[in-house]
Amino acid sequence: GIALQGTLGAGVGVGHALDGPVLDGSLSTRTGEAWLLRSAVWAVVLLFLALYRGFYSRGEAVALAFPAAVLLGSLAYAGHADTQSPKAVLIPADVVHVVAAGAWLGGLVLLLVCFWPRRSSAPADGAAEATARFSRLALQAIVVLVLAGLAQAWFYLGSVGAFFDSTYGWALVAKIALLAFIVALAAGNRRRTARLGGGEPEAARSLRRAMRAEVVLAVLVLAATATLVRA
Repeated sequence: GIALQGTLGAGVGVGHALDGPVLDGSLSTRTGEAWLLRSAVWAVVLLFLALYRGFYSRGEAVALAFPAAVLLGSLAYAGHADTQSPKAVLIPADVVHVVAAGAWLGGLVLLLVCFWPRRSSAPADGAAEATARFSRLALQAIVVLVLAGLAQAWFYLGSVGAFFDSTYGWALVAKIALLAFIVALAAGNRRRTARLGGGEPEAARSLRRAMRAEVVLAVLVLAATATLVRA
């Protein structure tokens, strides 16, 4: 990321990404500083996870909350939220947006990996309860995600017409359309989750397929988000 950011700033090709002056130029920017900060924080987190394995106590979980807050803050510090006004609205909205997206998408991926491992195997023990809990969290996360996104779009676009006369606007339209598909799919998943208690094998297979489709759509949303940031 540091190398690619350097090529953008220097206006050179990817073949020069690892040149010393390009890397130095990248690291001297706010984006480079944020990348270095995140690298240091991740090193601390990985050390913590290596020392404290297994289930975490409440105190250990709180200890992980501080580096998580630093990671989130670094995104706004070097992102588009810090380049426009009003920063007092855009920076908190950006952080909340990322937290909600992480809770939803990160939670969904972990749910699939831990409780719905393979199509040929039965769901892990506790899959129905874990999925029901996640479903409640995901609904709240998507509501927060949309509200924070609307707040950002209001200030970044400036007018309804900007939806259709800029790269940013079209990427946002694509993102909204994909999110609408995901919300519809998630609503169906909530109904499928309610049927898991009956022990229906087909309900479990259908839910696994739908959750995987939700992940694929979410990756496309992230691609649209990357286009937004670049625009």
